[in-house]
Amino acid sequence: PPGQDRLVVEVPEGTHRVQVQKEGYEPFSTDIQVRREETTPLNISLRTRP
Repeated sequence: PPGQDRLVVEVPEGTHRVQVQKEGYEPFSTDIQVRREETTPLNISLRTRP
């Protein structure tokens, strides 16, 4: 659907920081723990800047 993107990235197991930025929106950042042979879904909704 419009306004929704899907991205799949393979990373090694461990802790990773995910950052998402888009002009006109508040930046998003979170740390995630990735385990071997598992998928770690992350749903993000960016907020528009005031």
